[in-house]
This record gives sequence, C-alpha cells and structure tokens, in this order.
Amino acid sequence: MKIFLLFILVWMSYLSALERPNVVLILVDDMGYSDLGCWGSEIKTPHLDNLAKGGVRFTQMYNTAKCFTTRSELITGAYYESAPSFSNISIADVLKPSGYYSMWSGKHHNNKNPLTLGFDKFYGFLGGAINFWNPSRVVRDGDGTVAQMKRIKDYTWGIDGKEIKPFIPPKDWYATDAFTDRAIDWLDQVPDKSPFFLYLAYNSPHWPLHAKSEDISKYKGVYDSGYGEVRKERYEKMVEMGIFNKETTPLSPTSHEIWLSLSEEDRKLEAERMEVHAAMVDNVDQNVGRIIEKLKSLDCFENTLILFLSDNGGSPENVRGDGIEGAGGPLGTVGSYDSIGKSWANVINTPMFQWKGKPYEGGINTPMIAHWPAGIENQNRISHEAVHLVDFVPTMLELTHSEYPLSLEGKEVLPLSGRSFMRVLKDQEIEARKDALYFLYRGRAIREGNWKALKERQKNWELYDLATDKTETKNLAAKYPEKLASLSNQWESWYLKETGKKYDPDLKNKQKTKK
Repeated sequence: MKIFLLFILVWMSYLSALERPNVVLILVDDMGYSDLGCWGSEIKTPHLDNLAKGGVRFTQMYNTAKCFTTRSELITGAYYESAPSFSNISIADVLKPSGYYSMWSGKHHNNKNPLTLGFDKFYGFLGGAINFWNPSRVVRDGDGTVAQMKRIKDYTWGIDGKEIKPFIPPKDWYATDAFTDRAIDWLDQVPDKSPFFLYLAYNSPHWPLHAKSEDISKYKGVYDSGYGEVRKERYEKMVEMGIFNKETTPLSPTSHEIWLSLSEEDRKLEAERMEVHAAMVDNVDQNVGRIIEKLKSLDCFENTLILFLSDNGGSPENVRGDGIEGAGGPLGTVGSYDSIGKSWANVINTPMFQWKGKPYEGGINTPMIAHWPAGIENQNRISHEAVHLVDFVPTMLELTHSEYPLSLEGKEVLPLSGRSFMRVLKDQEIEARKDALYFLYRGRAIREGNWKALKERQKNWELYDLATDKTETKNLAAKYPEKLASLSNQWESWYLKETGKKYDPDLKNKQKTKK
C-alpha cells in the first residue's frame, strides 16, 4: 500500500511538472502607450496584434517611469526603495527549485551579471543604451564613424559566461535581431522535460533612432501630416476598438508643437524621426514573430505564457547636440544618434498625459499583452484591472507551483509586495487590492483603488479619480482635501517602512552642495 501511495505521489508530481507552463517575458524600452496596432497605432505589428486577439490586453500595467528601477522591480518582485539594484531574490532564483531553466537576452541596466541572479544563460549588456549597429567605439571596416554619446562609455557585455569589454560585433549585427538570435539558439538547448523562463529585454525603441532601411521605407510619408493628426487618428481608433471611451478617458491636453509652425525643412526631419521610431517597433514585432515560430516548431506554443510590456512611457529626451561623438551619418545608420523628442512622445503616449520620468499615467502606465492558449479563458479580452511590476513574482509563483523562500544562501528575502494576476488570466473575479501602489522617480505617486495622488518635484500634490478621468485632466485636490491628505500621508508612511527613513525631497541637492 505504501509503495502504491508513493507511486501515486510521484506520478502526480510528474503530471504537475508536465502541466507547468513555460514563460516568455518580453520587455521593450521606452515604447509609447499607443505604439502597437492593437492599441490604435498605424505601425504594423501583426504578430503582437494576433497575440492580443488570442489573449488579454491589460490597459493599466504600472511601472516606475524609468528603465533601471522598472527592471529591478520586475525581476525581484520588490519595490526599488526597499531592494535597489536587484538586491532581492530574482524570478530565476524562485523558479530554479521547481526545475525551471532561466535565460536572459538583452538589456540589463545594472552592473550585476544576471548569471549571479540565478539565470542559466545571459547574453547582453550591463548598461542602459547602445548604438544598435555597433555598441563599441571601434570602427569596423566599411562603417565609417560610429556615433556614440560622450557620457556613455563602452558597457560590459555578458556572452557565453564571459564578460567582454568592449564588445565589437560582426558586420550587419543589429541589436534587436541579435538578442532574438541568441534566445532562439537557447530554446534548442533547454534540458529535456524542463520548463523554461525566457526573459527578452529588448533595448528598442529606446534612442538612438536606428533601424533597417527596408523597415524605415515602409513608413515613408506616413507622418507627413504631423503630430496633431496622428495623435487624433490613434485616439479615435483606440475608442473605436473599445480600449477606452471618451467619457472616462478624454484625450489629454496637447503637449506638442504646432506642426505648421515648423519650417518645411523641420517638418521633413521630424517626420523622418518618427519613421525610424515606427521601423524600430515594427522590427520588434518581426522578432516576436520569430520567437512565436520557434515555440511552435518546438510544440510548446500552446502551453507558453507570453507577456509583453514596456518599461515606461515614451521618451521625450532630446539627445541631439554637443554630447554626441562621431555623428554625421544618415538618420537610422551607425553614424547617426537621434531621438524623437517631446512632441512625438506626446503622440506615441496617446491618450495619456506626459511621458517617461513623470508620475502621470503617461510615465507609469503602459499596455501589456498576455497570451497563453492553454491557460487564458475567454480570449480577445480587454482588462482594466490595475497590475504592477511587483505582481509578476507572485504570479510566477502561482503559475509554476513554486514556493517563495524565506532566505537564499543564508540571506533574508524580502516579503512579497504584490499579488498574483492569475485570476485575471482566467477571467475570474479578483478581490480588491489590499495595499496601494506606490511610485517614486522625479516625483511621487500613490494609487489606492481608483484614487491617485501625485506630486511632481516642487509642485503641489494633485488628486485624480481614474475611474472617471483616466487621462488626469481634472485635478480634484481642492475638492477633496481630506482624501488627498490621507493618500499623501500614506505615501510618506510607505516610504518610511520601505527605507527606514523619512523622505527628503531635497536630499540630492544637499548631497551636491556637500560635494
């Protein structure tokens, strides 16, 4: 009898292992809220659009408004304030005891090699931004000059377990394609019967504006009508698709220049910048298609959860000027170094207010696609449930039947800050979130239920009801002062709990003065 029970337990464990899904987590960099076709864009993203049709579109995926803090929270499941720079346990650490094989290809934005964070494979760079054609300053035969930003030094690269600096790629190397190439190679190397976790951290469409000529040509003339027309068309299509309605999500105030106030030469250049941005997003979609094709060839597409999201809102940064070395080549090539700037950032973040680096929805709220044929109920859904980066580790725990450890190698592990969004994938009712969501980067914000309070640097606290005003057009601070005081005090208490000290908004200025 004991032998029989043991056999049953072993067999159930084996079946459970077979049922555990693979996970492919795709994070893009500085993509705008409305940059995908399935979110109203004119950019061609058929592979991601198909994932959306077969899955769930999340309209309220929250991040930190900035690259490096988002990446740390996503991988560790802890707020950056309590666990800065990947100092907590990682998703790979959590999944390893359950037999998962973990791979990371792409951007890291930290000096810790992911192989020290529990990952079995890593290919990519430890910095924040690269020349997509050649991340080094070494000129290859036939390249001409290599444009680089002065303040960005050659980053360390992790390749096949080794750290390389500088990394000089072969001719015709393109970052987004290369990250996908390596991931596809790894998928053939996953140990038999092992479920896998693949983290694809694309640097695209972050500046500099670099894309293939054949992709850029697809968008020739598409943006000649200018900022206002493109923004209006995206918004109208978004409303038509049922993502938002005009009553609760009006188009936020215009933050772009008047198109016809620009000279003809400037309009031409501005349109070309957006053409390259569109080409970069298009190329990401092509590479997502390659990953899908590979999963299907391995007969594991049906039981693979694919999650696609961005690290923050579109970037308003202007990287042109004296800070660039070697620039002079045609836009999009290895010898160019450019960005889309504030006006196009306002467009790609339609309908949200503001952009990367801000505590408004345009900075911290980006779309997410979840696709899992074997697990998602009622496909082609739009979910308005608010989810956050700190929810990913709890979701992975439930998804993979893994346990969250109290310690790792003798080091205490922080308690989970988020909650699983598995019930959203299953189209089941989910309980109201017990804890508020918190944000800190060049501004403070807290969301509790549909109430959101925010404070941008030296400005006053603001208050919004996101249920009736998702795009933050009506500041209710004067109307509900008690609610605002409650939320702002709650934020202060959270910061004290996470860091052990009171928040000092002037700390950086004080540190600079001491120096």
